[in-house]
Amino acid sequence: MIPALIMKTILIYDADEDLADIMCMALELEGYRTYGFNDAKEDCLGLINYTGAQLVLLDFIYAGELTTKWCHAIKCCHPQLPVIALSCNFNIDEVYAQCGFDDRIRKPFDLENLYGTVGKYLR
Repeated sequence: MIPALIMKTILIYDADEDLADIMCMALELEGYRTYGFNDAKEDCLGLINYTGAQLVLLDFIYAGELTTKWCHAIKCCHPQLPVIALSCNFNIDEVYAQCGFDDRIRKPFDLENLYGTVGKYLR
């Protein structure tokens, strides 16, 4: 077990509760501390402050309006905090940076892709 003092914390929002749970479990197996949620009414900034998250994964649903707003709010308060879009949108590769995200993970994804992208920001 990795000591809590060196564990990196990831906040994960996905509208699909099962997918959020799976990502949390998979990332915890890699030694990360995770906080997953699927309620769009949650206070995303409050959760970041509460958890001390060092990385945020946000489900970029359809047009991505909610998560784009969250991303902008996060970047205003925590400009160095990496925010990654999770999406099955056909155009996510073209729009994620325009929306303020640092990176994207295309859905469906394999665990190596998830681990590789997360690791790029939390090494």
